[in-house]
Amino acid sequence: MERAAIKKRTLVFLLLCLLITGGFLRFWNIGVPSLWVDEANTVFAARSVLETGQDTMPSGMIYGRSRLHTVIVAFFYSILDSNESTTRMPSVIFGMLSILMSYSIAKRIFNDRVGLFTAFLITFSHFEVGWSRTGRMYTLLQFLTLAILYCFIRGFERNGGSAGAMNSKKMRPRLFPGMKDFFARHSLSVPWLFLCLIIVIVSSIYVHLLTGFMLLGLIVYCLFIGVSSFFIAANKNKIGNKYILTSFLAIMVFILSWVFIPALREKIVFFLSYTPPWAMGAASAQNKLYFLEFLISPWRFPLAAFFFIGSVQLFSRNKRLGWIPLWGFSVPFFLLSFIFTHRVPAYLFYVYPLFLMISSFGFINLLEMEGQFLIKAPGYRKRWVRTGFISLFFLIFILSPWLRITLNIPFNPDGVTNMAVTPDEWREACDIVKTRQQPGDLIVTSLPQIATYYKIQSDYGLNWANLEKAIDEDFKNSDDEWIDMYVGIRCIETLTMLETIVRENPRGWIIITKFHLEHDNHTPEKVRNFIISHFNEPAMTNNKTVYVYHWQDSEGEV
Repeated sequence: MERAAIKKRTLVFLLLCLLITGGFLRFWNIGVPSLWVDEANTVFAARSVLETGQDTMPSGMIYGRSRLHTVIVAFFYSILDSNESTTRMPSVIFGMLSILMSYSIAKRIFNDRVGLFTAFLITFSHFEVGWSRTGRMYTLLQFLTLAILYCFIRGFERNGGSAGAMNSKKMRPRLFPGMKDFFARHSLSVPWLFLCLIIVIVSSIYVHLLTGFMLLGLIVYCLFIGVSSFFIAANKNKIGNKYILTSFLAIMVFILSWVFIPALREKIVFFLSYTPPWAMGAASAQNKLYFLEFLISPWRFPLAAFFFIGSVQLFSRNKRLGWIPLWGFSVPFFLLSFIFTHRVPAYLFYVYPLFLMISSFGFINLLEMEGQFLIKAPGYRKRWVRTGFISLFFLIFILSPWLRITLNIPFNPDGVTNMAVTPDEWREACDIVKTRQQPGDLIVTSLPQIATYYKIQSDYGLNWANLEKAIDEDFKNSDDEWIDMYVGIRCIETLTMLETIVRENPRGWIIITKFHLEHDNHTPEKVRNFIISHFNEPAMTNNKTVYVYHWQDSEGEV
C-alpha cells in the first residue's frame, strides 16, 4: 500500500510538472505575434456577441462559425481586455486540459506509463503548442473530442472491453430484453452515455462539423467488434450484441436522416464537396497524401513508426479498448485524405492526441520488451543496465528536432511560424502607415479585417480569394458592387480597376502580405506584375511577411 501511494504521488508530481511546462510553452509571450487572419474574425465576432448578442462581422455578415468558442472568447473579453493575449487565452486553457484528458484516456485504456508518455508528447509537440497559442476553436474541438471518447469508454465499455458480459452463459436468451436489463447485462452506464451524446451534439453544432468524422470512427469500432463477435460469440442471442445493435442503430439513423431531412443532407454534401477559394490554388491542400507526409515528417520525429508498431500490438495483444483511439484517428484520417476536398493540418489536429496515444503504446511496449530482455540476458543482470538503456532511448526524444523547435516557440518574434500558423506582421505594417499617413490617403489592403483591428481603415480589398467568396455568397452593397464579407469594403475586381484607383488618387497605400502577393489565387499574375513594376521598393516588416507600397502622384510613383 505504501509503495502504491508513493507511485501515485510520483505520477501526480510528474503530471503536474508536465502541466506547468505545457502552460508555460503555451502562454509565455502569447501576445507578441500579430493576429493571424482567422483570429481577427474571432475578435470581431466575440466583440459583437458582447455588444449585440449576435456574432456579426463589421460588414453585417453573420459569422456563425464555432459559436461556443466565440462566446467563450467574449466572456474573457468581458472580464479582461480585448487584445491578442485574451483572444488566445481560451486556446491555452483547452490545450492544457487536453494534456490531462489525454492522460486520463490513455491510462484507462492502457496504463499509467502510456498515459504519462502521451501527456509528455502532447506537452512538447510543437503542433499542439502552436495551435494552443492561436485564437481559434481547434483546441476546444480537440478537448471536446477527447471528452467524447472518455465518456464513451466510461459509458459503453465499463467492463474494460471484455467480451465476458456479452458471452456470459448467465445471459437470458430473450430476443428483445428489457431496456434496464439490457443496460445491466451489457455493462452500459446511462449517465455517461447521455453526457457523451450531449457533448457530441454541442461539439457538432456549436464548434465544428469535423466532430462527425470522429463519431463515425466510434461507429466503425462498434461495427468492427460487432461483426467479428457475431461470428465467434458462444451464446445464440447474437441479436443482443451491443456492438451490432449500436452499429445498426447508427446506420438506420443516418439513412433516415438522409432521406427525411433534406437540409441535413444538403449540409453534409456541401461540407464534403466545398473547396474554399484559398485552397483552390494550393498544391498541398489538393494533395491526397498530404496528411501522410505530414505525419512522417522528420520535424515530428518518427512517431509514425511507433504508431505502426502500436497498431500492430493492439491486434496481436487483443487490446480491444485500444481500438477506440485507433479507429477514432484512422477514420477521420482516411476521410480527410480521400473524401474531403482540401487538406490543412488544422483539420487533423482534433484527433492528433489519438495518434500520439497509440505511438506511446508502441514506444512503451518496445522499451519494456527490450528492458526485460536485457535484464534477463547473461551478463546484463544489473538493473542499472536496463535503466541506462531506457534513459538512452528517451534521450533520442530529448535531442530530436521537434523538441528544440517547441522550446523556441514562446520566444519567437512576430512573423515567425509557431509550427501551426505563421502570423503576418500586421501590427508593424500598420504602424508604418500610421506614422506616415496623411488625411485623404487611400488605403488598399489584402486583409482588411486585420488592418481594421490595428486601426487602419481600408478603402478597398485586394484579395481575389475574398472576391471569389463574395461572388459565391452574392455579397454586394447597395450599388450592386462586390464587397468584402468581413468588413464590407469594396473588392478590387480587375487590374483596370486597380490602375484607375491609383491614377485617380494622388496619395495612397497598398498593404499586402508576402503570401498573398505571391499566390495567384489571391493576387493574379497581371496584378502582381503591375504592383511590383509600377511602384518603388516597398517598406517591409522586420521578417518581410508584409509589404507596404506607397504612391503620391497620379503616376503611382513615390
